[in-house]
Amino acid sequence: MNLGMILVLFILLVAVTRIFIPNNCSDDNSIEVRGSQEFQIINNSRFYLFISIYSGSLESEIPSSIPANGGQNLFYLHVDTWRPTSASIGYYSLSSDRFSVTLNYDTNYRPKAFFTNYSSSSSITWKVLTNTKLEVLDAVL
Repeated sequence: MNLGMILVLFILLVAVTRIFIPNNCSDDNSIEVRGSQEFQIINNSRFYLFISIYSGSLESEIPSSIPANGGQNLFYLHVDTWRPTSASIGYYSLSSDRFSVTLNYDTNYRPKAFFTNYSSSSSITWKVLTNTKLEVLDAVL
């Protein structure tokens, strides 16, 4: 193999790794741990929320609850390079209030993390702070 061929193969290798291996950036769509995407849920409601159900591709230990007035949960969604992944989480309180949301990571064209499928009882609402950070609040009645 001559030097020119080695140079061409090296340039191709660099180009392919830049396309298929994500950079570690500091924005909300970056992959914090290779193979997973962090999502944060902050509970600024007056309700202590317990996790009632979860499903999907979560990688870390699932917390059992989220304290009221500033408590937070971190979830790590498994990221599949070739297909979108998601996980659903449902919370409830002792006063029968409830909240659920789906965490998503889409790999189409430009990888992106986001929340969808919000659902809550009349006493709880939510506010999306960033693509990967969501705040649970008391509903204004």
